[in-house]
Amino acid sequence: MASYEVFAFAALLVVALYIVVRLILTERAATAFKESNRFAAEIVQNAGEGIIVYDRELRFVVWNRFMEDMTGLKAEDVVGRKGLDIFPHLREQGVDAGGGLGHGAPFRPHGSSPLRRGHRSRAPAWPTSSRSVASAPLSSESRQVGHPPAP
Repeated sequence: MASYEVFAFAALLVVALYIVVRLILTERAATAFKESNRFAAEIVQNAGEGIIVYDRELRFVVWNRFMEDMTGLKAEDVVGRKGLDIFPHLREQGVDAGGGLGHGAPFRPHGSSPLRRGHRSRAPAWPTSSRSVASAPLSSESRQVGHPPAP
């Protein structure tokens, strides 16, 4: 075997080893990313506060267990729908798609109007204490509204 053939064979082995190592590292990174997302979702689901996330069309994409307990609505019945379609009575309280909801303004429910419409026998779905919710759309550093970049 000529020396250039040995060199070419060695180069091919190095490239093959590089590809295998990259595949292993990519798989480990993907596994770590999935585990991190699972852990974050578990934290959100088990938080002792209501956590919701909605997209730029104001459709819910996250609705945690606290919100399920507080409103009586399951996540599968809420996710993908617009807030004002689920809670149309919020318009009466001054919440609409044009202001207060998703624009960084605080939302403070008035009086004892619960989100759980018609369930007066239970505690109000939204406490009437000094709670407020500030909401703003997900945006990039350049303030462009949108979804986070895919990994």
